[in-house]
Amino acid sequence: MALTDWQKFIVELSANPLTGNLLGSVVPLSLAGAIIWRSSIQGAMIVALGSLLTVIRHTRRDN
Repeated sequence: MALTDWQKFIVELSANPLTGNLLGSVVPLSLAGAIIWRSSIQGAMIVALGSLLTVIRHTRRDN
């Protein structure tokens, strides 16, 4: 069944120290928790990129 495969995958992700340090641990060990976990990381990266581009735009205006 696909649900048991997802549970195994999420448990392996939670056990991996590299993934835990870079992306944080998957708190709710469920499929919905994994989706929220991955989308929150991607959202944070998009906000960081937008902030970086905004800072570059406003600091390079006088040049």
